Amino acid sequence: MQYARIASLNGLMILAGLQPFIYEDFAEVTFELLGAINSPPAIDTPWDVSIIAERFNNPEISNAIITHFKVCTSISRH
Repeated sequence: MQYARIASLNGLMILAGLQPFIYEDFAEVTFELLGAINSPPAIDTPWDVSIIAERFNNPEISNAIITHFKVCTSISRH
């Protein structure tokens, strides 16, 4: 469900005039994380955050995800 909400922001960014090449690499990393969270048995228990911690402990991955959300939120405020 959250995947669909975040993916729908791509349409909003296009409507705002952003070219997809500006954000698509960042979005891909975000959607890879969401896919990893949703694929069983990636997370054994509801409070298991190991996969999220693993990704966010990698500076390249965490920066990409954070940048993707920054772009999404900066467009949605205008």
